[in-house]
Amino acid sequence: MAIYHKTLKYHEDETPKRDLTQEDILFLLELQHEMNTQDTTGTADPRYWVIKGSETYRNDLEPDEYGLLCYGSETASTTEETIKYLNENILPHCGDLEKRECSIEREHPLCPSHEFILNYKDFYGEEDYDYLTREELNEFLSDNGYSETEVIGISVRPVIYPNTMFLTEKAAREHLQRNDYHYSDDAHTYCMCAWRSPEVERLWKILREIRWDGVRQVDSDWSE
Repeated sequence: MAIYHKTLKYHEDETPKRDLTQEDILFLLELQHEMNTQDTTGTADPRYWVIKGSETYRNDLEPDEYGLLCYGSETASTTEETIKYLNENILPHCGDLEKRECSIEREHPLCPSHEFILNYKDFYGEEDYDYLTREELNEFLSDNGYSETEVIGISVRPVIYPNTMFLTEKAAREHLQRNDYHYSDDAHTYCMCAWRSPEVERLWKILREIRWDGVRQVDSDWSE
């Protein structure tokens, strides 16, 4: 069931008003031309543009990748980075007489129920290995004094970034070019439709259909 605001209130319109300037008209003419000639991408009117990308989130149940937290801070954000960091910085200091020279690698195709393989040398110096789930790997790390180090599951999902809205793809693209460091590496412009929004539909028709170069003449006719 929808939830509606009960505390929103109208207030006096205190915005100063002015007449259209020649600069305003030129802007509207250029905007109109861009809106009327840009690619529709097969999207229904009224169209607008946003920035779409992706974001990572913790997903221990069905992860796409594995990351690493050390004392609550992200140390690695991919499986490759996680394995590299553990093998170079932590696992050399883990183990005992029965498990020495430890290292890990990604899951074995013959054992899909486990995420990692722990390689080591046993008491007799023979090479051996254990299949480990993510939880078992974290338990191994904790047992070896690295309780603040945790391997986590990571997944990626698409996201439409909030506070992005553009009338044209050109404006959206220029914004992305200037501010790409705020977005994911795969961020791109994305066309959407303001579905069943009569206000937007009417405004878009005005922007696209009015002869803006004749507005001054119309104004002068009204003033007579």
